[in-house]
Amino acid sequence: MDKITEKHSEKLIKKSMTGKILPKDTTQFKDGNLIFIKTLHNTYLRAKGFFSYAIGQSKTCGTNELFTVVHQNNKIGFKTSRDKFMSARKTGKILQMKNFLSWEEFQLEIDINGNFKFKSHHGKYLSAPVNGGNCIANKTDLTSTQTFQVTIVQGLIPKFKITLHNCYGDILYAKKHGDWCIICKNKKSKWSYFLIEKVDKNNKDTTYISLKTHHNRYISMNDIGVVEQVKTIGRNEIFEVILHKSSKISIKNSIGDYLSVKLDGTVCTTNDLGENEKFSVSYH
Repeated sequence: MDKITEKHSEKLIKKSMTGKILPKDTTQFKDGNLIFIKTLHNTYLRAKGFFSYAIGQSKTCGTNELFTVVHQNNKIGFKTSRDKFMSARKTGKILQMKNFLSWEEFQLEIDINGNFKFKSHHGKYLSAPVNGGNCIANKTDLTSTQTFQVTIVQGLIPKFKITLHNCYGDILYAKKHGDWCIICKNKKSKWSYFLIEKVDKNNKDTTYISLKTHHNRYISMNDIGVVEQVKTIGRNEIFEVILHKSSKISIKNSIGDYLSVKLDGTVCTTNDLGENEKFSVSYH
């Protein structure tokens, strides 16, 4: 995010919040941030799927408890893991909708403890019932059920499946059979899902991971720039994750080279760090 865009983002955050706001309080809601939303009774908001597409609650964190902060048309909204937007309906129901319109906009308020409230387009507050039921937004008065804690997700989360998007919007894709290579396509499928596995290297300051493909193989970045899939983990299959201010990541191998995508879609490694070496992440 460049300085102009970041400055506009901060103004948008402050405009959408009421009460006493400090700069540190707006950090969670920058455009593109990946967050968990936690209730005061220790559950996490969860994006349900299939027939309901409601926003429920869960006692544990997983893919469906992740939300992406989205700024669009001077509004702030929350995109779910289902690729839909949290939406407050006139009836008070909270659902997930495909498009980001006025009912998907939320106004953010903060209390003296640093907890947040989410006010819908209809002037009602998002609420998570203590009994663990689906979220609603049908009241104007404030109680503990309308109060939430927000945590930014930093880096990559072990045991989660992700898709990696390059700077052109294409997706890394693990081929099956043949040369077992990694390519870049503009179509998502299960072959574009990668399981994050944490690797313990006794270094508290750096997180190391491996990426397992849908074919039960590991992404490998060797010394001559080839990116492929292999059956076992060695030094070529262990990576350091570099987190950028834009919320994008870079993946660095043991010799200091970065995962990269060329203009023709070829996936390789390079020792230069530019836009072709930065990836957006979506969780599944």
